[in-house]
Amino acid sequence: MNRIHIKALGLAFGLTALLIYSACIIVMQMTSPQIALSFFNHFFHGFQAGNLMHTHLCAGEIICGMIQTFIFAWLAGASVAAIYNTVAPAKQ
Repeated sequence: MNRIHIKALGLAFGLTALLIYSACIIVMQMTSPQIALSFFNHFFHGFQAGNLMHTHLCAGEIICGMIQTFIFAWLAGASVAAIYNTVAPAKQ
């Protein structure tokens, strides 16, 4: 089997998570709180997000959230690659 480049998969996961995070921020900033709540309740298959939603985000919160999201997703992608490289049989 081929090996997965750990940093590359981490970067792919991180950037993908940033795209999703950005889309969520856009929905929250461009719509009313009621529409955003309805969207996220449907998106999460009936999970009631009302008590969790914070609709008034400042730029600092958004930037911190983006950094945290990227780091978490990068670690997830790097972990997947490292585990795959460890358990997959070596190419012969």
